[in-house]
Amino acid sequence: MKTTSELMKEMYQWELENSLYEEKFDSVSIWRIIRFTYRSIYIRENNGYNSKTKIEKVSFYGQLVMNVLTSIITFIGLIFSSKKYRNIVAAFPRLTNINGLYYDKFTDPLIKLTDIKDETIVFQRSLGGNHKESRYKITELFKTDCIDILSMIYGLCFGMLYFVVFYKKINLLSSKIVTLFPSFKLKDKIKIAIRIASFHFSYKSYDILFSVLQPKNLIVVDREIFNPMIYSAKKKGVKVFDLQHGAIIEGDTDLYTGYYDETIDCDYFLVFGKKWIIPYFGVPIEKVKNIGWGFSDFIKNIPKSEERITDAVLLISSPSVTDKIFNIAMELSKYNPNIAIHIRPHPQEAIDEKRISMLEGKNIEVVSNLIDSAIAIGQYDYILGENSTMLYEALSLGKKVGVLNFMEFTADIEKSKNDGFCIISSKDDFIDFIEKNENHKEVNVEFYSKFNKQLFNELIK
Repeated sequence: MKTTSELMKEMYQWELENSLYEEKFDSVSIWRIIRFTYRSIYIRENNGYNSKTKIEKVSFYGQLVMNVLTSIITFIGLIFSSKKYRNIVAAFPRLTNINGLYYDKFTDPLIKLTDIKDETIVFQRSLGGNHKESRYKITELFKTDCIDILSMIYGLCFGMLYFVVFYKKINLLSSKIVTLFPSFKLKDKIKIAIRIASFHFSYKSYDILFSVLQPKNLIVVDREIFNPMIYSAKKKGVKVFDLQHGAIIEGDTDLYTGYYDETIDCDYFLVFGKKWIIPYFGVPIEKVKNIGWGFSDFIKNIPKSEERITDAVLLISSPSVTDKIFNIAMELSKYNPNIAIHIRPHPQEAIDEKRISMLEGKNIEVVSNLIDSAIAIGQYDYILGENSTMLYEALSLGKKVGVLNFMEFTADIEKSKNDGFCIISSKDDFIDFIEKNENHKEVNVEFYSKFNKQLFNELIK
């Protein structure tokens, strides 16, 4: 089975050979508007990985309507307010829970640890229509439901009109897409038109806001989610920053692989350690800046109630290896009856009842992934996994971290050792990993650098 990186190299080559980026809406490539969707489909069909975040369904649609109405009121208030905001922060939709309060671990520290809060407004997108009401609030907050939801409704209502108006471009693009996706049909052409219409409504809404608020900087987490916002900002000369929100282990990814497009890509990509100054984020390497990891300093003053867990190993899972993780957990649980195996699913990972039933009577438990990763890591002495940002986070926190290299897992041994990981290739390796009290190898690579307030302030001045 090919890795995600290998699949993305193949698909990007196909994109270039078939000129997927030529058809434009306004001045942005239509393919950029829909690219992530088709890349996700291609990966899922070829190696089973699902990049869609697992979210709770809206249980009460009246609440969704209220969210939109409240958002409209705030939108109107911002338009008629005389206040300007130098910085707009588009927070990550997937918030982290610490003691019942929800934080954005990527952007909240930037606001707290610098002097920008009086000049900043946070744009908070919901996760599947759900907002965490106990949201940590350090500055003014605008919930963007009125743009997000109404743009979807607009797309559904007027998608056919856009299909007619842009038929020639959509049809030409579709003739290229079908060469890799043979099941592509008329309904998929209409879906493209709906996406164009939604994108149009969304970026025009941000045009209105940006004209009134007159920001100088836009800071986003995950540019794919905020493409319309970025497009509007770039048209108005607003400087755009994209924050790293995960580790790139293999290289090419569905999110970033591709050439740099100034109309819709960020001006700077801000990473959290020297390790990540690499050419895999879809921007020129000189635009990748290491501002460090502010969350480490941010959480020092947050009370944490979680207790230490000394009789278990934390096994990090992810959607692409769910079955493999459960299989190896079953095997590892036989090696030391005094040590439990705690499986922590990825936020994009759904664990079904069939898998849960496999664990009955065994010293294995699926633990919550709602607790912040740094807090969860802090509870354990031993962390295991394959490829995950949490493994690097655990290394940076001084934990003993093992990379799996047996059964269905194959590790890059030399690279993993150089990064500071222990290699778990057998039963004996696992037993030694747990039982030997040797000093953990010092990690020289800066996965998470100290937050550089001066550099950040220079970038946004």
